Amino acid sequence: MGINEYLNNDVDRVIDPFTPNKEHCNPIKSTKSPFLRQMVACSSIIINGISMGMTYGFMGTLLPQLPNFDVNSASWLTSSLVLLAPIGILLSSFIMRKCGRKFAEMMVSVSGSIGWVSLIISDNIYVLSFGCSILGISSGFITVLLNVYVTEISEPKYRGLISLIASSIITFGIFLSHVLGVICHWKVALGLSTLVPVISLILVFFMVETPSWLMLNERYEEAEKIFYKLRRCTHENQQELKEMLNRKFQNKSEKKKFILRQMASRKFLKPFFILTFIFITLIGSGYDIIMFYAVYMLRNMELINKTWMYLILLDLVRLFACIISCYLVKILNRRFLFLTSAIATFVSIILMILCVVLKLPEYVTFACLCLYLWSIYAGLNPIPWLMTTELYPEIIRDMGTAMTMIWSHILIFAVVKSGPLLINQFGIVFALTTFALIVFSCILILYFIMPETKNSTLQEIENNIVN
Repeated sequence: MGINEYLNNDVDRVIDPFTPNKEHCNPIKSTKSPFLRQMVACSSIIINGISMGMTYGFMGTLLPQLPNFDVNSASWLTSSLVLLAPIGILLSSFIMRKCGRKFAEMMVSVSGSIGWVSLIISDNIYVLSFGCSILGISSGFITVLLNVYVTEISEPKYRGLISLIASSIITFGIFLSHVLGVICHWKVALGLSTLVPVISLILVFFMVETPSWLMLNERYEEAEKIFYKLRRCTHENQQELKEMLNRKFQNKSEKKKFILRQMASRKFLKPFFILTFIFITLIGSGYDIIMFYAVYMLRNMELINKTWMYLILLDLVRLFACIISCYLVKILNRRFLFLTSAIATFVSIILMILCVVLKLPEYVTFACLCLYLWSIYAGLNPIPWLMTTELYPEIIRDMGTAMTMIWSHILIFAVVKSGPLLINQFGIVFALTTFALIVFSCILILYFIMPETKNSTLQEIENNIVN
């Protein structure tokens, strides 16, 4: 159905083109909690977030169990997860645009299952690398899909909370994989991990397509029906749908423009520039090294006694910080939360340097490491992923998100590959000092350029970016 046929499909729309369909926008039917409806719609993607977290956390417990373990081979095995993620990001962007968000989620679940099964049957480093590569592609797929779907399916007042629940689920996946790695043989842990994408595949049938994608593909009647199926029929939601339809008139002509022209416009370059420094702050803090090389890092910081106990405790700190961040993002502005978390991260890195240099007791070093992870996961980690899809306009949201994710994964690869070698060559103090300088420099830049998006509709954010 074209947009003209859709707007003239109701008698009221002849008078007012943006009058909502009474059958879809019925306040009497809108009694169920919209938050629960939106959470159920996101359930499959959120479960796949557990699989993504288990992929990353698995490396922290797998590597020490491998025979002939050495830092160089381990860094390449781990880096394969990150190095091939951009392939998944590009595939995700293309499939989401052409086939829809729901079909893309089905592909994620299938590829995740193949990756875990490949690891189970592996009997040499080559098959193990193949399995890690498939999971790396799958994780790149999830990264874009999760952010885009949650942003498009949720209304402004729930968007931050649902996005952070998804981030917390990824952290829970890391914790779960570490627990399984400690209490089970690594192949048994892999077998249990395979169940996660299978469950996600079943939950795909409870998903709905996003109204934004349906409108981009001129399925307006279905878009309006799903929009009010997930939300209450309020004046604010009616106004947001009006803005989406109004923007559709402009996007109809813009969609025909050559993609490179769109990518060279202010609406892409400005968000990309801002997000680049936001992600440099996060990735430059070194948190990926803690995640991928947890046991190795603990031993380098001279936390040798009870290493596995420290690992589980750090996971609990990380998980609790993610849960608290769901509350913090509700009461605090995005900009304030991110910048204060960045400052706390910088301070905690300096404290860790002092602990190593002064050879302070283990419990002091561990406390500083807990503060470091708390600072990152309470605000520094969730905000970049949340703002990525908020800042890009609808017409280039999937492509813009994909480009940002590719760039971020290149940075992650550089850190994950060079981090252990840097520590071996120059020591843990040099590595921590590098992280501190990166975070401090980015704080100074972001203070002047980072916008605020809390409680703004996607259309309002787009207007601020473009204007």
